[in-house]
Amino acid sequence: MNEKEFIHKHVEQLSKELRRFPDDFMGKEECDEFELPGKTLILGEEFFGRYEIITPDGTPVLHIDNFDKANYIVYASRGKQDKIRIPVKKESVKQVLDSYRIYLDNLVKKLELDFKEAFPASKNFNAASSAIFRKLNIVRH
Repeated sequence: MNEKEFIHKHVEQLSKELRRFPDDFMGKEECDEFELPGKTLILGEEFFGRYEIITPDGTPVLHIDNFDKANYIVYASRGKQDKIRIPVKKESVKQVLDSYRIYLDNLVKKLELDFKEAFPASKNFNAASSAIFRKLNIVRH
């Protein structure tokens, strides 16, 4: 197996078992429903305490005054959903984000172990893990 095959194998495997954000990371928090444009979104610039959320082509979508909530929306847009649920309490938003980030960190650790086992002399793990995350449309802030 070469590195390209490693990437393809893990993309195929993870696409079947990847947990969905935010639904798989929420408990029974009280939530508001929030509409999204059905596109992948990215975090733009911060202007005077407000965070811009944009499409990949740079089109502004909205401004949010809470960094965690902005990240939550960006992560949730990965599924290209039209509507998402966002916890009402800021602490709950942070808890959901923390759970998701721990999940992603554990994915990276598992990928790294698999990569080192398959390619003990290679130093290309960062490129391989970035390619896997990019193909799965996963971001980690």
